[in-house]
Amino acid sequence: MIKHLKTLIKGLIRSLNRSTRRFPETLVMAAGFVIVGIMLNRMEYDVSPEYLLNQARLNRWLITFILGAPLFALGKLILERLGVSLKKRLLVDGAIVAFLLVFYQTVPEELYQEFMLKYFLLNLAVYLGFLAAPYFYQRENFSRYSLQVLTQFFITVFFSAVLYGGLNGIIFTLDQLFELNLNHRIYLDVYLITVGFFAVPHFLGNLKGIDEEMDPGYYPQVWAVLFSYIVVPLLSIYTAILYAYFIRLVILREFPINILTHLVVWYGIIGVVVLFFVEKLRERNDYLKRFYQIFPKAILLPLGMLFTAIFSRIADYGFTPARYFVVITGSWILLSMLYMGFTKKTRYTFVVLGAMVVILVSAYGPVSAFNLSFNNQLHRFETLLAKTGMLAEGEIQRNPELPVEDQREINEFLRYFDNNHDQRTLYFLPEEFNYYEDSEEVFGFRYEYYYPDKFEDTGMIEYYSFDRFDLVMPVTGRDVFAELNLEFSQDMTVSGEGMRFEYDSETRDLALLYKDDLLGVVNMVDFITDYDEDRGGTPPATTAEATVTFDFPEARVEFFIKNIFYNPADEEGMKYGGHFNGLIFIEFK
Repeated sequence: MIKHLKTLIKGLIRSLNRSTRRFPETLVMAAGFVIVGIMLNRMEYDVSPEYLLNQARLNRWLITFILGAPLFALGKLILERLGVSLKKRLLVDGAIVAFLLVFYQTVPEELYQEFMLKYFLLNLAVYLGFLAAPYFYQRENFSRYSLQVLTQFFITVFFSAVLYGGLNGIIFTLDQLFELNLNHRIYLDVYLITVGFFAVPHFLGNLKGIDEEMDPGYYPQVWAVLFSYIVVPLLSIYTAILYAYFIRLVILREFPINILTHLVVWYGIIGVVVLFFVEKLRERNDYLKRFYQIFPKAILLPLGMLFTAIFSRIADYGFTPARYFVVITGSWILLSMLYMGFTKKTRYTFVVLGAMVVILVSAYGPVSAFNLSFNNQLHRFETLLAKTGMLAEGEIQRNPELPVEDQREINEFLRYFDNNHDQRTLYFLPEEFNYYEDSEEVFGFRYEYYYPDKFEDTGMIEYYSFDRFDLVMPVTGRDVFAELNLEFSQDMTVSGEGMRFEYDSETRDLALLYKDDLLGVVNMVDFITDYDEDRGGTPPATTAEATVTFDFPEARVEFFIKNIFYNPADEEGMKYGGHFNGLIFIEFK
C-alpha cells in the first residue's frame, strides 16, 4: 500500500515538474487566477463607488487570467509543432501579452450577456486550438490523442475533487474540534488553490510531448465499451425515432418548428463527436464500421428538416442570436458529415479547425451573431415604425391611439432589444432610454409583456398579471393595507391611497405618513433586534407570532413579517446586507 502511495506521489511530482518546465507562462496565469480569485472572495461587501470600482477591476483581471492560461499553452504547442526557438517563443509570448492587455481594456465593468457569450466562445476556440495544434495537419492518430487528453482531463478532475474534499474535511474538523471560528470563505480559497496550483499543472504535466507518437493500439477499454455498447446503439435508436417522427409529420402535415432545432442540433453535435472518436475503434468492430458508413448519410434528412424549420422561422421573424447559432452550428455539422462520410482519407484536424472558424465568426466581426441579428431586427423594427407612421426623419412620433396589435408588435421588438442587445442603442430612442419607465412618454403607450399567440388562439389559458413588488391599497374606510420590500442599503419611497412610506438607509428609519402628516417612525434595526430578542431564534409558527404591533397616536400599525434578514452583532453588516419583506396593516383611530 505504502509502495503504491509513494509511486503515486512521485508521479504527481514528476507531472508538476514537467508542466513547470514546459508551460511556465500558463502556470503564471493560473497563479494570477488564484490570487485575484482569493482577493475577490475576501472583499467585504459594500455599496460604495470605491468597492464597485475595485470589484470591477479584479473581475477584469480574473477573466483575463482565465483566457491567458489556455492561450499561452496554445502558443507553446504551436511553437513546438513548428520547431521551438527562444527568439520565437519570446515573440509569441510578447504578442500574447499585448493581446491580453488589449483584451483587459475591452472588458466592461458590467459583464453583460453579449460580452460573456463572446468570451465563452473565444475560450472554446482557444481550447479547440490547444487540442488540434500538436496534430495539425498531416499526422496520424489525432482521435486517439484527443481521447487521451480527454481521459487525462477526467483523471485530473477526479484527483482534484478528492484533494479538495480531503482538505475541506481537514479544515472543517479542525474548525469544529478546536473552535477556531474560521471564515467560511476559506473553502472557496481552497477550491481556487486546488484548481490553479494542482489541477492545471497536473493536467499539463501529463500531456504527451510534441515528438511522442501515440500508440496505434491505444484505446482505453472503458471508452471502447462506452462507445460500442452504449453511445452508438443509443444514437442509432435516436436516429430511427427521428425518422419515425418525420414520417408522422408528413402524415399529419404538422411542422413544429421550435422543437426540431433542439431535437436535431444536439443530436448532430454528438454525432460528429462520436464519429470522431470511433474512427479507429471501427477497425475492431463490424457494427461500428457500418455505423460510420451509414450515419453521415442518415443524418442528412434530419439536417434538411432542421434548415427548413429554422429558415421558415427566420423568414417570419428575422434573425436572433439563438437562430443564428442554430444556422451556423447546423452548417458546421452538415459540412463535417459530408467531409467524414464522403472523403476517402479524413483529416480530423480540419473538422476541429472548422469548428474554431465557426465559433470565431459567430462571436466577432460584422456577420457575428449579435451584429447580424441586431442589424436585421433593427431593419424590421424600422420598417414597422415607418409603416405605422411612428418614425419620421429618424425620430419617434408619439401615438397613444395606435391599434393594440401594432402596440403589441412594437413591444415585442422593444423586449427583444432589451433582452438580447442590452449594450446597444437604437438611434431613434433617447439616451439612457428605459424600456419600462420611458416607453409611454416616447411611444404613447406602456411597455407590456404579451404572451404567445398559441394561448389566445387555442383558448388554452387566459393570463392576467399585476406584477408589483410594493403596493398600497385601501381596506375599509381610511384603513390601508400595504406590502413592502425594504433593502437596508437603499433609500425607498412607496405611496398610494394617501399613504407614503419613506425609508432612509442612513438612519434605517421607516417613516409612515398620511397626507403628508407623520403617523410615526419605525427604526428597522430596533424593530428586528427587539423581535429577535423576543423570539430567541425560534421561527414564528402562527400569524400572531409573525405580527408586531405599533400603537401611534393616530393609527394602530401591524407589521406581518414574511421575511427578514439581519446580523444583530454587526450593525454595518445589517446596513449593507439586510432586508425586510412583509405586510403592513394601518387602522386609523
